[in-house]
Amino acid sequence: MQKRSFSILVILLLWGNLAWTQQYINYTTKDGLPSNHIYRITQDSKGFMWFITDKGMSKFDGKIFKNFTTKEGLPTNDIWDIRTTPDGKVWFFSKASQLGYIKNDSVFSFKSIDKNDILYPIGILQYKNEVGFSNGQNAYFLEDSKWIKQKQTKDKDHYGELIIHPFIKEIIINDKYGTLELINHEHKLEKTFKKLGAINENLYRTQINDSLYIWINDTEFTLLNLNSLQIQSHTFNGMKSKFIRVSNVNDKIQLSGVGFVSNLTKKYSLDSIIKIPPYLQDHFSFLDKNNNLWVATFGKGVFFLPHSKRNATYRLNNKKIGKLQRIQDNLIANVYNEGFYKYNSITKDFDPFIKEKGFIFNAIRIDSLQTNYYITNKKIFIEKNGKQSVLQLFSPQKKYELGNNLVYFQGFLYGNTSFGVNKIDPKNLKSLREYRQNGVRDILKFRDRILLATANGLKTLKNNNIENIQFVDTLFDKPIVKIKKLNNRELLLCTDGFGAYITDLHKITLLKQSNYLTVQNAFIQNNSIWLATNNGIWHYAKEDTTYELKRKYSTADGLIYNNCNAVNIVKNDLIVSSDNGISIIPINLQKSNTLLRLYLDNIHYNNTTITEKKPVYYTSNNHLDITINAIDFSIPNSTYNFQYKLSPIQKKWTQTASKTLNFSNVLPGKYQLKVKANTISTNYAFEILPLWWQRPITKVLFTLLSLSLIILLLYFLRERELTKKTTKIHTQKKIAENELYALRSQMNPHFVFNSLNAIQYYLTNNEIDLSEKYLVKFSKLIRMFFDFSRYDEISIQEEIQLLEGYLEIEKLRFGEKFTYSIEIDHTLNLDQHIPAMLLQPIVENAVNHGIFHKQGDGFIHVLFKKLAPSQFQVQIKDNGIGRIKSGEIKKRSLRKHQSKSTEILHERIHLLNQSKRWQITYHISDLDSTNNQGTKVSLLFKQL
Repeated sequence: MQKRSFSILVILLLWGNLAWTQQYINYTTKDGLPSNHIYRITQDSKGFMWFITDKGMSKFDGKIFKNFTTKEGLPTNDIWDIRTTPDGKVWFFSKASQLGYIKNDSVFSFKSIDKNDILYPIGILQYKNEVGFSNGQNAYFLEDSKWIKQKQTKDKDHYGELIIHPFIKEIIINDKYGTLELINHEHKLEKTFKKLGAINENLYRTQINDSLYIWINDTEFTLLNLNSLQIQSHTFNGMKSKFIRVSNVNDKIQLSGVGFVSNLTKKYSLDSIIKIPPYLQDHFSFLDKNNNLWVATFGKGVFFLPHSKRNATYRLNNKKIGKLQRIQDNLIANVYNEGFYKYNSITKDFDPFIKEKGFIFNAIRIDSLQTNYYITNKKIFIEKNGKQSVLQLFSPQKKYELGNNLVYFQGFLYGNTSFGVNKIDPKNLKSLREYRQNGVRDILKFRDRILLATANGLKTLKNNNIENIQFVDTLFDKPIVKIKKLNNRELLLCTDGFGAYITDLHKITLLKQSNYLTVQNAFIQNNSIWLATNNGIWHYAKEDTTYELKRKYSTADGLIYNNCNAVNIVKNDLIVSSDNGISIIPINLQKSNTLLRLYLDNIHYNNTTITEKKPVYYTSNNHLDITINAIDFSIPNSTYNFQYKLSPIQKKWTQTASKTLNFSNVLPGKYQLKVKANTISTNYAFEILPLWWQRPITKVLFTLLSLSLIILLLYFLRERELTKKTTKIHTQKKIAENELYALRSQMNPHFVFNSLNAIQYYLTNNEIDLSEKYLVKFSKLIRMFFDFSRYDEISIQEEIQLLEGYLEIEKLRFGEKFTYSIEIDHTLNLDQHIPAMLLQPIVENAVNHGIFHKQGDGFIHVLFKKLAPSQFQVQIKDNGIGRIKSGEIKKRSLRKHQSKSTEILHERIHLLNQSKRWQITYHISDLDSTNNQGTKVSLLFKQL
C-alpha cells in the first residue's frame, strides 16, 4: 500500500512538473471563443487559426477571436469538420440543409439540388480548390452554386466511394474477394489491390488532397496514392488512440488523436510524435506553420503551447526569484519568502537548500576566508569547512543590518545597506563602523579599492570617506543597481533605466543600443555579456575592441516573463530568473519569427466601411481611420513599431507604435496604404470617388467649355486683327506695285537716254549706215521694252530676247572692241517667269561702267542655270575695269547727273522680296580679286 501511494505521488509530481515544464495557455469563452466544446482546429492559407465548435466557428489572429454563427450566415452553429483550400476558402461541414465556406469573412452556403435533401457529410473529398463529401450512399459535388448528388456503388459485397480526380472516379471495396478496385471515368477497372491495413476495419476515411486517400483506425492507417496507384500501411508505432483525424495544411500532412499529434514524413511514416499530457483531456491536436501546438478539448476550450516553450523548461513557477549566484560549482537561486535553492543540472530542477522566510538577499563566496555567506533580512547562514552556522540579525530585542552584499578588503568585510556601508569584523560579524551614504545598491572590490553602486553614480570608499569617481569629460550620475567585473581593467555598470556602461574608471561608454534599459543584473563569460533587463535577455559579444549586440531573448523565445532579474549559464542552457519563476532555455535555440502576417481591419471613411471593391464618395471634413492587426501567436503578444506610407500623398515612411492610423481631409483619388513591421509587409488599395463636379470627365468638360469660349474669343479677335492686317497688306501691296511700276517707268527714260547717246555718236562720226541700222534695232528694242514694261513678270525667254536686243545695239556701238555671250542651261524651262526688266539694267551697268572705260577688248557673259524646279540662277560677268576704278571715275565726273540704277535695283529687289512672291538673293564680287579687274553679279531666284 505504501509503494502504491508512493507511485501515485510520483505520478502526480511528474504531471505537475510536466504542467509547469510545458506552460500551456488556455483559451476559453472568457477569452472570446463561442464555446469550450472544440471539435477541430486548422490554419488557413493566410495564417489565421480556425476553431470549430458546437456554438459556431472562430477565427483567431493571436489576440482577437472573430466568431461566425447563424447570425453571420452559418446554416447551423454545430460545425463538425473543416477544410481549407489554397484559394483562401474555409469550408465547414455539419448535418444541415446547406454547406459551404467562409471567404474574406463572408459566409457562402449552398443547398442541394434536391430541395428537401439534408446534407450529412461523413467523408470529405478535396482536390486542390475543389471540395466535396460523401454520406455513405451518395457523393456531393458543388456545381453552379448547388450540391449535385451522385450515387455511389453499394450492394451486398461492394462498397464504393466517389472521389475528385482527373483519372480515377471511384474506389470500390470488394468484401467478397478482399480487394480494392479503382474505377476510371470510362467506368473501366484501372487497378486492383489486395485489401490491407486500416481498410479492413476503417473508422475514418477521407481524400486528403489531389493525390492521397486515407483509411484510419485506432492502430494504423492506410494511404492510397491516386497518381502513382501505390498503396501502403503504417502503424502508430505501437500506440493505440481514439478519434484519429488527418489534416493537410501548410504543405504538411498531420495525424492526431487522443494524446498525440505528428507530421508525416515524405514516405508517409510518423515523424517525431508529440505527446499531449493526459490532464488536458484532449481529443485532437494541431501543429501550425511555426510548429506551435494547439490542443482541442470537449469542455476546456483550446490549449496552446508556443514552439519556443516546447523547448524550454520552467521551474519554481509563480515564485519571485531574485539573484542567481555561483557558489563554487553550485548555482544558487534566491526565492522570496522560501530561501535558497540549489540547481541540479542533470534533472534541470532546483532543490531546496536553505529554507527561510522573508527577503532573501544574496549568496556570496569569500575565497580569502574560504567561507560561503547566505544573507537574508533576518539571518546570515555561514558555511565553512562543510559546517553551517546561523547568525541571527533580527529578534524582538535587536535588529541590525550588515549588508545585502559582502566583500573582503584589507582584513575586513564590507557590506552595503540602504543607508551606507558597514565595516565588519570577519571573525564575529560585528559592525565596526558605518559610512553613511543613502541609496547604496551594490559593492565590489576592484583593483585595491572598494566601489559602490549608488542612486547617483559610482563612488569609492577611500581614506574612511565615500568619494565620487570622476570620469574624463563626463558627469556620470545615473542610478547604478549592479557592478560586474568584465576583466582586470574594465567594469560593467548596470543602471536603472539608462542602460549598461563599460568603464576603466577613467572613461565611460554606453553599451550599444542599451540606452533606456533597466539592467537588473549581468553574467560575464569569456568575451560575452548577458544582460538581465526589463525587456528580456540581451546578449553581447566582443568584436575587436567593442561589444556588439548579437541577440535578444524574450517570451517569444520561451522566457516566462520579459522583466528578468538575473541570468546565468549552465552547460548550454540559459537560466533566467523573474518574479514569475525560472526559465531554462537552450542558448542555441533557433529564433523564430512569430509574426506571420499584417492585415488591415476596420477601415472607415467618415464611419463608412471602405474596401478594395467598395469605394466611397468624397465628403468634406472627412477622416480616414484604419486599424492594423497582426497574426502573431507569441505569448504575450509582441509589440511592434509599424511603418506606414499612404501613396501618393506620402513619399516617406512614418514610424508608429500605435495600431490605429488616422488621416484627415483625404481628397478623391486612388490610394495604396503600405504597412510593414520586421520583415512582414502588406498593401491595401482603396478609392475615394469624387462628387459629380469633382469627376475628371466633369472637369474635362468644364475645361473644354472654357477653352472653347477662350478659343472663340481669340478667334474673333484674330479675325478682326487679320482683317486689319489684310487691309494693310493689300494697301502695302498696291503701294509696292505702284513703286515697282514707277521704278520701271524711271528705267524707260534712262535706257532711252543712253541709246540716243549712242545714235548721236554715230551721227557725229558721219556713220549714216550704222546709225540707220542702229535706229532699226533701237526701234525694235524700244517696242519690246514698252511691251514688257507693262507686266510685273515675263518669261525667261522674253527676258533673254530683251537682253540680246540690247547687247546687239551695244555691239554696234563698240564694234570689234566688244563681244558678248548668253549661255542657257538646257534643263531650264524658258517659259518660267522672271521679274520684268530686272537684268537689263545690270547688263547695261556692266557695259557703261566696266567695258566703256576699258583699254582693250571687252566681253559680257550671261549664264542662266537651273537649280531646282522653282529655283534658278543668273550670273552676269564682265572683264571691265572693276568696281574700284569705276567708282573713282564717277567721283571725278563733272556731270551733274549721277546714275541711280544700282540704288533702284536694290530697292526693287527689296520690294520683290517683300511681296512674298519672290525670294531673290543678290551678290556682286570682283571677277579677278587679285587685280580687282572685272565684275560678277549673281542673282538667285526662288519663286514662292
